[in-house]
Amino acid sequence: MSTPAFAVGLVRSFGNVDRAMDRFSRDLARTLTPEQCVEGLRTHADDRFTPPMFGPEAPLTDVVIHGADILRPLGRTPAVASEALRVVLDFLTTKRARASFAARDLDGLRVHVTDLDLQLGTGDLEVSGPALAVCGALLRRDPFLDELHGPGVAALRAKP
Repeated sequence: MSTPAFAVGLVRSFGNVDRAMDRFSRDLARTLTPEQCVEGLRTHADDRFTPPMFGPEAPLTDVVIHGADILRPLGRTPAVASEALRVVLDFLTTKRARASFAARDLDGLRVHVTDLDLQLGTGDLEVSGPALAVCGALLRRDPFLDELHGPGVAALRAKP
């Protein structure tokens, strides 16, 4: 999809990206056969598109979290390189991610990412757990909160 077509669709959806993407997806599904969809994915598998005003961290974050969204109900976990998880976590703690990805902020929290030996935030309430669960929790995937531990988990649950 071209940037102008995306902008028009976003305006028609009153700036709601979720609504716009839902509309784009439904329109595309009506016009393409499943075989054409698969072929389109294969054709663009090597594309390195980044959304305007974002770097490669944004699409990487999408791939990591949506992969987890899809595999989790199947009892599976995506295999994500620790370097990629570190990049995603660094991105999710930025103002830009909070504004555009609706990521939770870490105000008052100190998060220990156990499988990366990484510390995020400087607050008094501690949270600890694996990187993918922290990513999911920051992106408001509440089922991931069950994989985290510490007094800060209640604060994460309460964050709007």
